[in-house]
Amino acid sequence: RNRVKECVWSYRMSSMERLGGRCMRCGFSNLRILQFNHKFGGGTAELTNRKAKSFYIEIMEEKRPDIELLCANCNRLHAVENGFVPYYLSGRKQNHYLQ
Repeated sequence: RNRVKECVWSYRMSSMERLGGRCMRCGFSNLRILQFNHKFGGGTAELTNRKAKSFYIEIMEEKRPDIELLCANCNRLHAVENGFVPYYLSGRKQNHYLQ
């Protein structure tokens, strides 16, 4: 089981390197915090219905132009700015003055 996890982790790291190894918005480069962003939404639905390894392979083979690398903060901002997060979870109501 550990060997499988190590293999998938290796694919994940290679995919991140293929996408530049840093956040496309702010340049942050700590791989522990970087996330794969689905530019047009739908990431949660996609990843619940497939294996991570095949997803990473598609990125390494440059078959996923809809994927970019963002840090956790920029990924959340992207979701809020594009309406992928329900309004009540976006923080806009309580923190509208921060926008």
